[in-house]
Amino acid sequence: MERGSVPLTIFRSAPLAMIAVLVVVKLCFLVSIGPVFTPDSGDYARFADLIVGGGEWVNHLDLKAELISLTAFRAIGYPAFLALCKLLAGDAWAWLAVAAQMALSVFTTTRLYVFARTLTDRPLLAVLAAGGHAIAQAFYLDQCILTDSLNASIVLLAATITAQGILRRCPPTLWDAMLFGCLLLAAFTMREAGMILQITLWPLLAFRCLATGANLGRTALVVAVAALPVFAGVQIYKSWNQMRTGERFVTTGGQTALFRPALDLYRRGIPVFREDPLLGDASALDGPTFETPGQAFAQINGHLAQTHNMTPLSIARYGQSMYLRHWLNYPVERAQILLSKFDRAIAYMLIMPVVAPERLILWSGDRTPLPTSSELRRTILDEGRLDLAAALALRTLARVLSAVVMTAFFLFVPIVFLRALKTAAGRPAAMSSGIVAMGGLWLFALGYFIAYGAVHLEERYLMPVTPFVFICGLAMIASSFSRAVAFWKTISSKGGHDV
Repeated sequence: MERGSVPLTIFRSAPLAMIAVLVVVKLCFLVSIGPVFTPDSGDYARFADLIVGGGEWVNHLDLKAELISLTAFRAIGYPAFLALCKLLAGDAWAWLAVAAQMALSVFTTTRLYVFARTLTDRPLLAVLAAGGHAIAQAFYLDQCILTDSLNASIVLLAATITAQGILRRCPPTLWDAMLFGCLLLAAFTMREAGMILQITLWPLLAFRCLATGANLGRTALVVAVAALPVFAGVQIYKSWNQMRTGERFVTTGGQTALFRPALDLYRRGIPVFREDPLLGDASALDGPTFETPGQAFAQINGHLAQTHNMTPLSIARYGQSMYLRHWLNYPVERAQILLSKFDRAIAYMLIMPVVAPERLILWSGDRTPLPTSSELRRTILDEGRLDLAAALALRTLARVLSAVVMTAFFLFVPIVFLRALKTAAGRPAAMSSGIVAMGGLWLFALGYFIAYGAVHLEERYLMPVTPFVFICGLAMIASSFSRAVAFWKTISSKGGHDV
């Protein structure tokens, strides 16, 4: 009994040890580096100052007063969070904000561990699966004054609660649906794209209903209740903007975001600006400087405002019409650009034990501690640096593991799900709960990839889905390995009997 208790003790202590190490390491980086400010951080901080100070902007906003109006361009959720931190902590507001982001992120890691433990029934594998979230993008984005950490944690909690409900065969109540929707509403206030991205989570919630025996009517009701908070929040937000500007809208973020796809076409040699009815007469929209997105957005917005007397809102709406027009005129090129977004950088982002700390140091304004891979190899060979050799080996191993797991997730999960659905005669209630959960999470992740890839995709935008890609991908690999071992034992046993 004493010998058998050793591995049991290891299994029980492993998640606690992971969380303890994670907290200590994150605190060490926070103390040594402090809150990290990026180019976008200043906007959020200034918006927070406006909230703290109050003023006429709450009730009245002249959209023609500025080319980019801060309180119309940015969603209010994250600035409101920073404003609360300013009221509570004064000059130390950034430290409080980052500490809160870290605390919620660590809590999310624990929820991901519970989900992975239930899904795989392998404690140590669950530690690795949940730890992937902790040492990937969360490691450096938690410490930044950006929307990404809070937004991702909120969405991850909504998805984890729902997926865990599938695994435990727990039918969602209408209150569960409302909580789910309220979490997504909070995410929407951080990022206005949440009003569209919430759709990617509807299949997961529907699967929870169907897997627990609900009929189609009950499933539709639960999904509708879950969708209600975001729809109501969007209408309230639009009404607030209508009260202060006379126009119904959420934000004017399309002033930049919706012109990015045009830049992608422009870089492929397509004269999208020369042939545009409103931008074709802007001589500044050609040349090498237009390759820089920031300069391009300034030129586009400046020309539309000065030459065509457009407001930030009308510019954003024109960006939307241009985006849709380009999909109609250049569907093949747009599809090619969408597919090109999924490059090696995306495949490497599931687990980043070396790159994440390195990126945090780099974003803080310090020099990156590690050179490029080629420079690393040269330094290792010339100077015999074993520490750099270990860093290079760990980074390479992490990238290989990340790419393999992501491939396993996107290729094998839908195959296994569809086969199980066919065997169950189309009834999710008769399927394995793990397969149902992974099927819903697969649709969730694919929806995020496509939604952002169709407009503009950055690694950090995928933070709400990559932990599930890692967890489910590892689960698929572990399950396949177990079946292979069982098959080999069966073959070996038959061979022994034959002899």
